[in-house]
Parts: sequence; C-alpha cells; structure tokens
Amino acid sequence: MHSSGKLVIVGILTVALAAAAASWWFRYAATHRAAEFWGPQTTRLIRDAPTVELFQLTPPAKLPPSSSGAAAFLERASARDLSNARGLIHLRNALLEDRSYRWPPQPMRPSDEWQWALRFGDRSSGGQTTLWFSSDWKCVSNLDRNEILSCQPIADGLAEMLGELAPAHDAP
Repeated sequence: MHSSGKLVIVGILTVALAAAAASWWFRYAATHRAAEFWGPQTTRLIRDAPTVELFQLTPPAKLPPSSSGAAAFLERASARDLSNARGLIHLRNALLEDRSYRWPPQPMRPSDEWQWALRFGDRSSGGQTTLWFSSDWKCVSNLDRNEILSCQPIADGLAEMLGELAPAHDAP
C-alpha cells in the first residue's frame, strides 16, 4: 500500500503540471500578438497600473506621430478617473487579447483623428502609457509604433462601457 500512495501523489503532480502547462500555453496563444504589438512595458501597465484615466478630446484631433507630442492634447481634454470603475479588469483583459483586434496592424495616416484616450499610470515606477482611440472606438494606437490596430471586434463593448464613463462636459 505504501507504493500505491506514492503513485497517487506522482499522478496528482503529473496532472497538476500538465494543467499548468496547458493553462500557460492557452494564455500565451491568446495574447502573444497583442503583447508583442504593445511591448512589455505597455502590456504591464495595461494589465497592472493602479491609475487608469479616460480622456475625451472635443473635437477629435489629429495627433503628432509620437506619444510625447500628443501628451499636450491631454492637458486640454476632459478627464475621468476609472481606477475603481466596475468592469476595469475585463477591459484590461480585452485590451491584451489577440481576438480583440483585426490583424495585422496598419500604418498610421496623417488624416487619423483621435477622440478618446486611456492613460494607464503607475506612480511608484513612474511608468505611464496612453492608448488613443478613434471617435467610433474602432481603431487604437499608442502612437509609439506609428501603427494602428482595428479593435472592431470590441468596439461596441468599448463604446458601451467607456461611453457611460465618459467625462462630463460643461455646456457651452
């Protein structure tokens, strides 16, 4: 009986290791393209940043082709803190899943206009990244790659969730 107990333990360990490997492979397969597109720092910030803010540019703007040049637009935009918003975990996961986008990325065009921005920040590390979205939520970029991704598969969900959380505007 002593050796049968060892076999049970070895069997449980084998099943646990196989399940862990399958889980890891599934996550990798579901997120590797998005993680590669965003890069390691942006991916980490989307996933873990304690501060998340939604900005609305009114009217939509043609932005400079870099995130540093576009940062000035946020100073004039209406903002709302989403750090504790319901559904934020689901939003983070959606932004990091390959199936949320239509691949491959496309070159950015000078005519592209952006109305929405999600800024993910971590004061403790000083890290920050901003994802820029078109008015209809169908395109996204962080401007650092000079490429855009179609987020058509999740555009309706983005519009519903983030439209409800949009910053309040003062009446003209």
